[in-house]
Amino acid sequence: MTDANLKTPEPSRYHILCADDDPANQTAIEQALHAEGHLCTLLRSGQACLDRALESPPDLILLGTEMPDMGGMETCERLRHHKCLQNVPVILLSANDALENRLAGYAAGGDDYISKPFETAELVARANATIKRHRSLDAIRRQASSSLLTADGLMTSLGEASLIIHFLQSISTCKHIDTLARHIIQTHSGLGLDISAELRVNGEARHYCTGGITHPLEKSVFTYVASKGRLVDFNERTVVNFPNISILIRNMPLHDNIRYGRIRDYIAIIGQAADSKIDDIEDAATMRAQYEDLLRISDNTRQTMQVLKQAQRRYTDSGENILSSLADSVDESIVLLGMTEAQEDYLVSKIETAQQRMRGLTVFGEHLDERLGAILSGLETTLASFNPAEEACDETNDETVTLF
Repeated sequence: MTDANLKTPEPSRYHILCADDDPANQTAIEQALHAEGHLCTLLRSGQACLDRALESPPDLILLGTEMPDMGGMETCERLRHHKCLQNVPVILLSANDALENRLAGYAAGGDDYISKPFETAELVARANATIKRHRSLDAIRRQASSSLLTADGLMTSLGEASLIIHFLQSISTCKHIDTLARHIIQTHSGLGLDISAELRVNGEARHYCTGGITHPLEKSVFTYVASKGRLVDFNERTVVNFPNISILIRNMPLHDNIRYGRIRDYIAIIGQAADSKIDDIEDAATMRAQYEDLLRISDNTRQTMQVLKQAQRRYTDSGENILSSLADSVDESIVLLGMTEAQEDYLVSKIETAQQRMRGLTVFGEHLDERLGAILSGLETTLASFNPAEEACDETNDETVTLF
């Protein structure tokens, strides 16, 4: 068996640091994590947590935000300053559940936020999910890094701008939101960027991200930054906003000023183009809906015409039968009525006139049916020559983008 066929099993025992100044919380957390088979190291201060993490990076860090010497927010920020700890997931524990506090935790580098008091079962479940999510993200980052190294020569000759040009070309014929999102994510991945994106289509927010791996706080971030201007920075995380789309870059190159400025320009171009394309897709969707409405109206009208035509024939036949029966009855009863010849002729002429009008109404109805039928046929011919639903099916959408 070759190394390529070997798969590292997912460990069931994780090392978790818990820094909190509440002994009762620590005891409950330690018991719950031990019950899951995890190793839990309890610490009473942010500085102790930072020192222990630097000695041996854990699988997860739980940070209370109200520690006296160095709070959880500051501790999280300091953790992120060390390269070896930048990708260690952090869950903040706080009695303050306000949105502003959650966003401050996200800006500090936190990955999840749990409000006190909490159920230990929920904390354990979210701790496990956070660790697994980050392990998957690490695998995606390693794969992306390997791909970038392999394609380094090509990127040197073509340059990052070629990715943007390819993106603009690719979305020019894009007709589906999911396909557009795929192009957005692939282009950012080609630039070495890990992203989340919120696309707003017909009032509905759709969320996409690199590898389908998401941070729980990001939906709140998108809601918060929607009215905060074009660019909003959360340290190494930056959001670019447009009316129809917001793109959150999780790993902006803060330590490379030249590339940082270049990346900001790129994501602005991508966001602007995507925003316009969403308008186009919405317009096309509206046209398809109107087209389908017209098809339904045309079909319903034709069906209604057929029903009316059948009813008209029945009423016409019934009217003619009534008049014919009346004429026969009059002929049989003329002698009994004692009418003069002039009276008889007058009565017969009236009956014949009614019969002629009935036949005239029948002919008029047939002409009306023909004219309405011609109008409907013309409408159907016009609709058949312009079928946006068929055009939309021309695009191949063979790759699924994970929503969160």
